[in-house]
Amino acid sequence: IDGRDKKTQSKAHLSMERFLDFLESDDIELRLVTSKKLNDYRKQASIEQRSESTFRSDLHHLSSMFEFAKRENLLPDHHYNPFKNVKLTNLREGIKRQPFTKEILQMLLRLSINDRDSLQTIYLSYYTGMRISEVFTAKIITEGNVLCLNVAEDGGKTASAKRIIPMH
Repeated sequence: IDGRDKKTQSKAHLSMERFLDFLESDDIELRLVTSKKLNDYRKQASIEQRSESTFRSDLHHLSSMFEFAKRENLLPDHHYNPFKNVKLTNLREGIKRQPFTKEILQMLLRLSINDRDSLQTIYLSYYTGMRISEVFTAKIITEGNVLCLNVAEDGGKTASAKRIIPMH
């Protein structure tokens, strides 16, 4: 856990589950993880059309677990971290996410015209740039006589997630 937020913990757990599923095992001693196993794992990820960014993220989490085990003296210091320097070849490129087109926004507005809550959520998200999770967890506050949204008060996905948005 090492002080990480729940989202990071969940991603690390998912990375571990994917690796163990590949190994067809419930657990493995870290000292038994080899470069060969990881190369086979990468080949399988390629066959499954896993994106490079997802695979890179999985390796990062697995490598962090390995380094944690070394810090806790569960592995010898000299033991090489096999999760580092894995060649990332033949993996699918990530899907580029673009903002909604004008046509999509118009369709969303037409579909939600009779649903005031959905309409307000669309406007709020679109004009503030908030993620949908931020829209639903933001707090309304007053800063110097200005009504504001306090977004991601406890931090979020990026360093700039925590912010105050004035409501003009």
